[in-house]
This record gives sequence, C-alpha cells and structure tokens, in this order.
Amino acid sequence: MDYSSIYTGAQIDEAVGKALQMTDYVVERGTSNGWSYRKYASGDAECHCVFATGEMTMSANGALYLSAAKTVAFPSGLFIEQPTAVLSVTAAGGLVSAKPTGATTKDNLSYQVFRAGNYGTGTYIAAHAIGRWK
Repeated sequence: MDYSSIYTGAQIDEAVGKALQMTDYVVERGTSNGWSYRKYASGDAECHCVFATGEMTMSANGALYLSAAKTVAFPSGLFIEQPTAVLSVTAAGGLVSAKPTGATTKDNLSYQVFRAGNYGTGTYIAAHAIGRWK
C-alpha cells in the first residue's frame, strides 16, 4: 500500500524515528519563501535555498569591491533566535564570495557580496541556515 497518500513525509519520518528510538528525527518539513526547511524533534531547524542577487552596486574597499547589504526573508516563523548561516556563491567572471552580516535576524538573512572586480550581475547564492524552532 502507498502510505504517501495518507501520511505526510514528516509524519512518516516521525513514526519511524519513534519506532527506532532515534534521538532526533524530522517532525515537519516543507517550503516557504523559496526555502526548503526541516524541523527536528530536538528543537533544531534548518533551511536552504538558492537565489539570484539581482543587480548590485559595488563599492571599492581596498583591493576588493563590496556590495551594500541585501536581505532575504527566512521561512516565516521558522527560527526563534538568530540562526547560523553559511553562504556559497556561483557567479560569472572572477573571484566572488558572500558573507552574512551582523544585521541577520531570526526572520531575515542579511548578506554582502565581495569580489575582485566591479561587475554586479549573474550572481547566485546558495544559503543554508541552522537554528532553533523551539
């Protein structure tokens, strides 16, 4: 029998986790604001997404060019405190990186892009955030 039409993936994960007496297991998973997320029985939560930065204005900062801070909303209500975020970047033309800023909150990821040249298009960021949901 195909139980997927009766139970959600998270319900199956939770039942298997309890049956196997696992110390942690997924209790909810879904998508929101372009992010995929998972909540665990322990209270941990994680989410990930890939997004385009759009056009950016870059300012010289020593040998690098730095963008103004930009913000992307996390899934609504996922975190109860500021999560830890890790970013990786794919871009056309040269050395590019990104970092979360101190303005990141439980609701929003704030980030800046820095690169070796002043070109501001064709940048995609993969973001992964881990925090607490309870």
